[in-house]
Amino acid sequence: MSLNTPLSGADASFVGGAHGERAGDSVAGAGDVNGDGYDDILIGAHYNNEGGNNAGKVYLIFGKESGWEADLNLTNANASFIGEAVNNEAGISVAGVGDVNGDNFDDFIIGASGFKKVGSGQNYWGRAYLFYGRSDGWNKDVNISSANASFTGEKYGSFAGFSVAGAGDVNNDSYNDLLIGAFRYDNGVDEHAGRTYLIFGNSTPYNANISLSEANVSYTGEFEYDQAGYSVAGVGDVNGDEYDDILIAANQYNASLGTEGKIYLIFGNETQYLSSISLSNANASFIGEAQSDYAGTSIAGAGDVNNDSYYDILIGAPDNDQGGYGAGQTYLILGRSSGWNHNTPLSNVDGSFVGASADDNSGDSVSGSGDINGDGYDDILVGANEGDKSGNSDGKVYLFLDFNYTTTPSGGVIPFFPITSEDAIPSFPSLIFLPIMMGSILIGALLIFRRKSSNILA
Repeated sequence: MSLNTPLSGADASFVGGAHGERAGDSVAGAGDVNGDGYDDILIGAHYNNEGGNNAGKVYLIFGKESGWEADLNLTNANASFIGEAVNNEAGISVAGVGDVNGDNFDDFIIGASGFKKVGSGQNYWGRAYLFYGRSDGWNKDVNISSANASFTGEKYGSFAGFSVAGAGDVNNDSYNDLLIGAFRYDNGVDEHAGRTYLIFGNSTPYNANISLSEANVSYTGEFEYDQAGYSVAGVGDVNGDEYDDILIAANQYNASLGTEGKIYLIFGNETQYLSSISLSNANASFIGEAQSDYAGTSIAGAGDVNNDSYYDILIGAPDNDQGGYGAGQTYLILGRSSGWNHNTPLSNVDGSFVGASADDNSGDSVSGSGDINGDGYDDILVGANEGDKSGNSDGKVYLFLDFNYTTTPSGGVIPFFPITSEDAIPSFPSLIFLPIMMGSILIGALLIFRRKSSNILA
């Protein structure tokens, strides 16, 4: 690959199966859901109309050694799942969650934030669907109600399932756990404070339809309009205690200026869980730098970028203005055993990546990508969904490699520092991105780059 590699040169691409369905608004690596030794791909199309107007649809593509092709129509996916009813928007979020039931197959979850509870007369309760992996796979156009379990929002207007994620194993019981965000949840006092649900994995099958009021733990936003749970993420073990940790973002949190955004870090542990917890009790938190930064619009685990055995954190603030109005900024927080604090300004964290130009919205999506170039250091991706060189808002994705360097591109000597995305490491023009399996990258759910040599800049 070379700098500014056109996405037309990708190893494979996938084209939406229906007009206007917006395939690729959500994408994820599913893990190996059918046990064939290859990781698989989830692609959400939340405006698909096959189950009714905007019922939504999710496509599952099985990994394989060869036979990838360009512009594969998603109607040819190995399996697909159709939303239950009108305006459910199934596929607005998708995630691989690891093995939650201990059967040695990876599992996956699909969010449908528009789900309407039958008989309620009210919209946007939201629902998330859990599918257990299995060797015989699934058919095409399966109704999503056939999921092994589903989790329904507590109240109408909660938008439960707007964000979903695998939490890792937060209680170290050998079962992976789930996160479901309901960013518009109203606790009866603080409107749209938001709530996030943690559900522990176990070998006992879940009931078919579960209210999220029965989740093992729920985390509620501190104040009205915080929108806690707008994004959620499992980030691995950031403090080295052998328990996986989680992030919950409230991207409209108001600090001193307004909508700076706040991100909460919660350490995993074996027993110290209450059924309902205010996010004010998180182990650490981070606050956006400036008014209307919307820090936490995207969050992710970065992997271990500096190879110190602690997992690291990425936080996107797409409306930050340091690189120009709306250029955006992404923050890197290195894992460590101690020294975590509450309300840490993001201006004080270990590193940041500043959008190249005004209105780029850099940091609208962020992700760890694993070790793409095989140098022993995990790499990261930063999406700028309005970034481009033509002025047409084509979007651009930046890949950052080699965090073992000791000099900056301009000759400085600080290992981590604010740098401008355009001057950093390689970039790929695109829409949005998420990472995918075994040294590969999924960009906007449309394209895959697979590592073919140790020198990605060749």
